[in-house]
Amino acid sequence: FSSSDTDYIVALPTKTYANGAHCGKYVRVTRPSTGKSVVAMVADSCPTCYNNESIDMSYVAFTSIATEEEG
Repeated sequence: FSSSDTDYIVALPTKTYANGAHCGKYVRVTRPSTGKSVVAMVADSCPTCYNNESIDMSYVAFTSIATEEEG
Protein backbone atom coordinates (compact mmCIF):
# COMPACT_ATOMS: atom_id res chain seq x y z
CA PHE A 1 0.00 0.00 0.00
CA SER A 2 1.31 3.41 -0.93
CA SER A 3 -0.47 6.44 0.51
CA SER A 4 -0.66 10.01 -0.69
CA ASP A 5 -1.38 13.30 1.08
CA THR A 6 -5.03 13.04 0.06
CA ASP A 7 -5.69 9.58 1.53
CA TYR A 8 -7.94 9.21 4.55
CA ILE A 9 -5.94 6.74 6.64
CA VAL A 10 -5.51 5.88 10.32
CA ALA A 11 -3.08 3.91 12.43
CA LEU A 12 -4.52 1.86 15.29
CA PRO A 13 -2.87 1.15 18.64
CA THR A 14 -0.53 -1.83 18.26
CA LYS A 15 -2.76 -4.13 20.33
CA THR A 16 -5.88 -3.23 18.32
CA TYR A 17 -4.00 -3.46 15.00
CA ALA A 18 -3.40 -7.13 15.92
CA ASN A 19 -0.45 -7.79 13.61
CA GLY A 20 -2.32 -6.37 10.63
CA ALA A 21 -5.66 -8.13 11.16
CA HIS A 22 -7.47 -4.82 10.56
CA CYS A 23 -5.21 -3.50 7.80
CA GLY A 24 -7.22 -2.42 4.75
CA LYS A 25 -10.49 -2.24 6.67
CA TYR A 26 -12.41 0.99 7.11
CA VAL A 27 -13.36 2.72 10.35
CA ARG A 28 -15.60 5.69 11.07
CA VAL A 29 -14.04 8.24 13.42
CA THR A 30 -16.52 10.61 15.06
CA ARG A 31 -15.69 13.72 17.03
CA PRO A 32 -18.15 13.65 19.96
CA SER A 33 -18.18 17.41 20.57
CA THR A 34 -19.35 18.27 17.04
CA GLY A 35 -20.73 15.04 15.61
CA LYS A 36 -18.44 15.41 12.58
CA SER A 37 -17.14 12.10 11.30
CA VAL A 38 -14.81 10.69 8.68
CA VAL A 39 -14.33 7.24 7.20
CA ALA A 40 -10.69 6.21 6.87
CA MET A 41 -8.75 3.08 5.99
CA VAL A 42 -6.59 1.32 8.58
CA ALA A 43 -3.07 1.34 7.16
CA ASP A 44 -0.66 0.88 10.07
CA SER A 45 -0.12 0.39 13.77
CA CYS A 46 0.57 3.24 16.18
CA PRO A 47 3.10 2.14 18.82
CA THR A 48 3.14 5.65 20.33
CA CYS A 49 -0.63 5.84 20.91
CA TYR A 50 -0.99 6.28 24.66
CA ASN A 51 -4.00 4.00 25.17
CA ASN A 52 -6.16 1.53 23.28
CA GLU A 53 -8.68 4.26 22.38
CA SER A 54 -6.14 6.54 20.66
CA ILE A 55 -5.48 6.58 16.93
CA ASP A 56 -3.14 8.39 14.59
CA MET A 57 -4.85 10.03 11.60
CA SER A 58 -3.54 11.35 8.31
CA TYR A 59 -3.57 15.14 8.04
CA VAL A 60 -6.47 15.22 5.58
CA ALA A 61 -8.57 12.84 7.71
CA PHE A 62 -7.92 14.80 10.90
CA THR A 63 -8.57 18.24 9.41
CA SER A 64 -11.90 17.06 8.01
CA ILE A 65 -13.22 16.84 11.60
CA ALA A 66 -10.96 19.29 13.50
CA THR A 67 -8.60 22.19 12.92
CA GLU A 68 -4.86 21.79 12.63
CA GLU A 69 -4.45 23.79 15.85
CA GLU A 70 -6.53 21.23 17.75
CA GLY A 71 -4.26 18.37 16.73
